[in-house]
Amino acid sequence: MLKSKLKTLVLSATILPAVMSIDAFAGDDSHFDGLYAGLFTGYGGASLDGLVDNDHLPAQPEKTEDLSTSFSKGVLYGGTLGYNTVHDNLLFGLEADLGSGRIESETAFDDSSDDYAEHDLKLYGSIRGRAGVLFNDETLLYGTLGLGMTRTKLSAYDDMDTDKDTGSRTLSKYSLILGAGAEHFVSDKVSFNAAGLYSLPSTKYKFAEDELTPDMDQGDYARVKGLFQIRVGMSYHF
Repeated sequence: MLKSKLKTLVLSATILPAVMSIDAFAGDDSHFDGLYAGLFTGYGGASLDGLVDNDHLPAQPEKTEDLSTSFSKGVLYGGTLGYNTVHDNLLFGLEADLGSGRIESETAFDDSSDDYAEHDLKLYGSIRGRAGVLFNDETLLYGTLGLGMTRTKLSAYDDMDTDKDTGSRTLSKYSLILGAGAEHFVSDKVSFNAAGLYSLPSTKYKFAEDELTPDMDQGDYARVKGLFQIRVGMSYHF
């Protein structure tokens, strides 16, 4: 009987403080709760997929440029705005971002040393849901999923030396975006974060006949095949 009571006391002394600490953590306002805004920078890349007629003889439409080798990469930067709600040690939130950068590339046409296409990522953004786990009130690991937007300028040149612009088109496309990241508070209001994001291929943009170049055929197309971002940032929590 005495041993049973002692065991009960020992278990109570061990478990009760842990339960009380969990309740206290759940009951306190979390650093992550509420509205926040931030800035980020990093490195990104986008690949272009498509076929564009580059032959100056319309009677030979089979001579096309395969744009699948066009890959743009470079520095990116932008801003974020979001809102979090915390339940126990689980976080749910919504985040929007908008960014730009120097992400561009050139692809020479196969049958000419002068003709080439330029791929320039002008703008990107997303609206994403976030869900994650708090390991304490300062550190978060999360996953994210939502809708992404890319605005890309595709230009066709007929002379690499003079940069004569034969034609260009700005393509705005939407696709699924997913990723994961970590965030850590360094003060009561400021947190640092790191994340990796990937936008799935967008739908094809089909060009009209002669849309970019006089020899372009109906059915030529282009699309952003994928966009990856590796970025770090800082957020202020209101």
